[in-house]
Amino acid sequence: MMIPTSPFPAWLGKKLALLFVLVPLFVGASSLTPLDASAQRVVETQLTIAREQVSIEGRDVEAMTINGGIPGPVLRWKIGDLARIHVTNEMDVPTSVHWHGLLLPNRQDGVPGLTTPGIRPGQTHTFEIPIHHAGTYWYHSHTSLQEQRGVYGAIVIEPEPTDQERAQPFDRDVVLVLSDWTNRDPHDVLRLLKRGSEWMSIEKGTAQSLWGALRADELGAVFRRSLIRMPPMDISDVSYDAFLTNGERDHSAFGRPGERIRLRVVNASASTYFYLGLGERPLRIVAADGLDVEPVETNRILMGIAEAYDFDLRIPDEGRLEFRATAQDGSGRTSAWFGDGAPIRAEPVPRPNLYAMRHGDHRAKHANAPEHQAHRNDAPTTPVPHETHSEQHHGAHGHAAGPAISDAHSSHTDHSMRPTTTAPKERVPPALPDPRPMPPYDLLRATSSSALDPEAPRRTIRLRLTGNMDRYVWSFDGKTLAEADLIPIRRGEVLRVELENTTMMHHPLHLHGHFFRVLTDPRDPEATPRAPLKHTVDVAPMATTTIEFLADADHDWFFHCHVLYHMKSGMSRIFHYEGSAPDPDLSEERANLFRDPWYAWANASVLSNFTDGLLSTSNTRHELAAEWEIGWQGVEDAVDHEVTGLYRYHFNRFYRVFAGGSFEEERNVGIFGAEALIPLNFDAGAWLDTRGHGRFMLGKTLSITSRLDLEAEGEYDTEQQFEGSVGARFRLTQMGSLAFEWHSEFGLGAGLELIY
Repeated sequence: MMIPTSPFPAWLGKKLALLFVLVPLFVGASSLTPLDASAQRVVETQLTIAREQVSIEGRDVEAMTINGGIPGPVLRWKIGDLARIHVTNEMDVPTSVHWHGLLLPNRQDGVPGLTTPGIRPGQTHTFEIPIHHAGTYWYHSHTSLQEQRGVYGAIVIEPEPTDQERAQPFDRDVVLVLSDWTNRDPHDVLRLLKRGSEWMSIEKGTAQSLWGALRADELGAVFRRSLIRMPPMDISDVSYDAFLTNGERDHSAFGRPGERIRLRVVNASASTYFYLGLGERPLRIVAADGLDVEPVETNRILMGIAEAYDFDLRIPDEGRLEFRATAQDGSGRTSAWFGDGAPIRAEPVPRPNLYAMRHGDHRAKHANAPEHQAHRNDAPTTPVPHETHSEQHHGAHGHAAGPAISDAHSSHTDHSMRPTTTAPKERVPPALPDPRPMPPYDLLRATSSSALDPEAPRRTIRLRLTGNMDRYVWSFDGKTLAEADLIPIRRGEVLRVELENTTMMHHPLHLHGHFFRVLTDPRDPEATPRAPLKHTVDVAPMATTTIEFLADADHDWFFHCHVLYHMKSGMSRIFHYEGSAPDPDLSEERANLFRDPWYAWANASVLSNFTDGLLSTSNTRHELAAEWEIGWQGVEDAVDHEVTGLYRYHFNRFYRVFAGGSFEEERNVGIFGAEALIPLNFDAGAWLDTRGHGRFMLGKTLSITSRLDLEAEGEYDTEQQFEGSVGARFRLTQMGSLAFEWHSEFGLGAGLELIY
């Protein structure tokens, strides 16, 4: 029998046989080598940051957009992905992107000069981020005040499927990005705040006055506050032109009747906390700051800036459900609408009482004390079983008919949101037991133990949150970032941080590159083995919040208040891992982190009897000022003047010293002295001049209404005796007031005060 001859040469057959042996060996070995990275799914994304004209609330303004929009696109990844993001800067100023809440290599964190080079005009920077954990996060610029101008967007990382999700999956995700918008240039906003102007409080209706205190029956509270030198309280510093959901005041999220949605909400505001609420039903929280928690229901929550919450939401069988975010200071709201039909409106949030320290948003109590916990929502403190979800939404919360709810913003609502004449009446939401709750940290429980290694070394540090609202300086322990040292930490230790808020404002504190446990009862940490893990935490006014985290990274990580203007005014620190050094290419930009910028302002009164005014420029501690007073009595040769040039050093909001010169027609002297804010909020001062004479000064301003101030000041000079004045200012605009004043030397006059 003849064996057929092979069509391949013998030498080729031997090589093929050898190849069949070697390829499996190579493939098997490759799983133990870096070549395995080639099997990782790489997700390429292009983000372009540019200046563009946008129309918000009917006015065209210049903004900063990402891929042409505000907010930027939602970035979606899966665990195990390698996210490769190419960020191109088409602006004429540097920019950056920080990946808020992600655990990632230090070099990819996106803080210019601290972890990552800034992105210069015309350049493209590529970030490579291995994706290790699921959840809802966001990204934003960490350069200057660009976040306020539109450089932000959401991130969704899909989890590994769980048994619970397989049994009852969500039908889809919906992402809502909340934000605040001002038509002002953010740098003008900050300068206005630095000047100590109350104009933005007037604009948003939160300016305080004696008339307002009388109407609120809180004159006693105002007196007690002034006795301890406390300034008027406010919740938010900035008056905003709009509050937005996905870039719109009213956002249609649609949804089919009965559809189950994982509602992912990010607060990307620059300086606004929001109360979140639904029409006719509770909020069911399933995740906080990206990480799952045991499902729990509550009527309303206060959501801090930079936080993220996920909710389990079912679309109603009938009606258009409102998800409402109300600004904490009551100055506005934004809404998303789900479903179709008659509006099911969320319960309006009552405006705060800013005059009383003892209730509302400014409870002067320890945040972790039992009496504080008594103010939580009237909601279960244990998780709501998942199988009762349908009953909770469709049985216990039946739809009651009733009259339409009045809404201060209804004139801005899209016509599609209004019921027609044939539609059923709007349904009235049930009354809430605590209409202005605190954040829901007491209700949150991690899905498994979050306890840290009991054998790890432990250390506690205490940081006091401090501020000067008059000069708009915010700090830790009385020092801004420009004045402070790094906070050294050691890899492997558990660091407990006690955050004591000595101010009358909320502060959302964010730690880059780490999650921390929020200890609702730090006196007994064993009682909270499932304390929630977060990357951002609210610290309430006059309260203490305790967090702890495992130091398991390296290099430097930013820790700061996420009120953008507070961070830029000094409320930041850097956690520094001992033994690490910054990358050499960051040294030039690093100095910008510790820069203490100067701001300038001026005001001048031009009255029929005299003129006076001030030119000033200052940073955190130092101030240069020129003051003048020029008067006349209707006689040409009776003109009198005094011009003073000063350097001031500010120790804090209560005390400062100065030196300079006083120049008059017949007396030019050098002066040095001190000034203080004394009880009842009187401004007091004294100086000694180079001729051996002294001067003592006392002044007081009373806000009678939000626009009308009474002012009085007097001084006694050992050489020139007494001089004094009493006047009134009525604010017309941000830059002008009507002025009336009686002066002991120049008599009675009227005119204008101009303010810059």
